Amino acid sequence: MSNFNEAVSKLYSEKENQIIIGLTGRTGAGCSTVAGILKKELNDLELEYEENETTTIKDRSEFEIIKKYIKSDNRWVPFEIIEGSCVILSYVLEQKRSDKNGVELFIEYLRCLQRSQSTNVFRIDNFNELVKEIYGLNYIFDEINEHPLCKVRDWNSYSKEEIGLYYDLYINKLSDYKNRIKKIMLKYSCYEEKKRKIQDEPPVKYHLYTYILQKMANNIRASGNPYEEILRQDKILDFAKRIQSLIELIKCNNGNEKTRICIDAIRNANESNYLKEVYRSYYLIAISVDEKMRKRRLGALNEEEQRSLDYIEYEYKLDDGKIFYHQNIANCFEMADIHLVNLDEENDRKLSITRQLVKYITLMIHPGLVVPNDIERCMQLAYNAKYSSGCLSRQVGAIVTDSDFVVKAVGWNDAPNKQVECIYRDIEGYCKGNHRE
Repeated sequence: MSNFNEAVSKLYSEKENQIIIGLTGRTGAGCSTVAGILKKELNDLELEYEENETTTIKDRSEFEIIKKYIKSDNRWVPFEIIEGSCVILSYVLEQKRSDKNGVELFIEYLRCLQRSQSTNVFRIDNFNELVKEIYGLNYIFDEINEHPLCKVRDWNSYSKEEIGLYYDLYINKLSDYKNRIKKIMLKYSCYEEKKRKIQDEPPVKYHLYTYILQKMANNIRASGNPYEEILRQDKILDFAKRIQSLIELIKCNNGNEKTRICIDAIRNANESNYLKEVYRSYYLIAISVDEKMRKRRLGALNEEEQRSLDYIEYEYKLDDGKIFYHQNIANCFEMADIHLVNLDEENDRKLSITRQLVKYITLMIHPGLVVPNDIERCMQLAYNAKYSSGCLSRQVGAIVTDSDFVVKAVGWNDAPNKQVECIYRDIEGYCKGNHRE
């Protein structure tokens, strides 16, 4: 019998050459933990299998197959990380005007926030001390200003040396610069309260670093500028396109080498949809965790700051088109291709989440290497069932099973009996009374 190993390997080689993963999840769920695992070399991964009362022979055999496959032919390649916070700061650091440099514009923006004429009053504790520390970061603004990403149109027109310079600045150095900025801003708190309060409500307290970055990210998605919040519809995908530019930078720097890229983290579903259309090798992974564990991981934040953070990440009333450009993690979860659970383990080990990651990355390279487990099979049925829903705002599918995961019922959300589904409604039909059977 002929050996067809080379032919089979060739069939799957294209899937091996490029994998792009977007991570989404609430703060404290563990997106950064997952990104840290993906950065590791194969020998540094925690690939031991920890037995428990629910472990079956099938589970053990499946993991052995996955380990054997990923370890052969150099299939595991450490991921390079694009940090969402670094993408936001790349916009901030490259801003300048003829009369003001980047540092001055940033400080001016913080001042403007505190004298805003909106319905809310905003203030920063010890603002003068913060200004002094920010001026000490002037060298970072100057370095980015010499090589701003906003002027890059096509990486193919740049020399190998220029690409190496940009790669070192935006993939390596900028992460370190971000940590220096974060270290300064985390020392300060900010407060927001309504000007006209019905009752004596206390101001809402935020960590300054989180508040400002979230606000500037929403501004960038709206206008392409971290300091402007007025929507410019032609800029609605500017943030996603900058992520794409960094992906292409990494690919150009790597040349013909296998490319593995992780985006930590995706906070707007439109960005994920854009990347999925551009790269067929892109997958969005949602990271979940038990709520008590998540709050324990946010121990550095007090209860008030945790509530404020939850409000920012889960804004329930997004009007005036904000759903298009504000962060909305709930929407990202709905769009995710893969859902992982990142539970705490003894001795701070990462056996479970590592095992899940390695499994799904292996299946990205070689679909069908192992069959879906019972929960995956049922979730896939529920996912497909949601497409029978005619609801425009949210489509939900559901599967009812017994204790052995035998399917007993399939369902989805829909309009009430004899009502026309939302997807078929319009004003003209409503006026004519055509929305009832």
